[in-house]
Amino acid sequence: MNLVDLLVARQNETPEEKAKRYKQEQKLRWKEEGNHLYEWRRRLGLTRTFIANQTRVNPSRLRRLEQGLPVRDAKIICRSYEMVLEKVEKDMETEG
Repeated sequence: MNLVDLLVARQNETPEEKAKRYKQEQKLRWKEEGNHLYEWRRRLGLTRTFIANQTRVNPSRLRRLEQGLPVRDAKIICRSYEMVLEKVEKDMETEG
């Protein structure tokens, strides 16, 4: 299917089909984002408990976020998680 066919198909989608496609795209996006956070944390040698203490977010919620599962306030938690990783990474660069 080329780009034109894809655009035509999307224009002809029912509201239910659009909602289903949107949910699938969101699910994939959160899975990718969660995996990115997980890999970044592991690369820095940090534990989920450390991130939980820094962000004041329960470790089980962080685990769900890393797995791409639904988490309430995911955008806020994700950003605070990133800020902790950025700070640790910067501190490591300064020390080394």
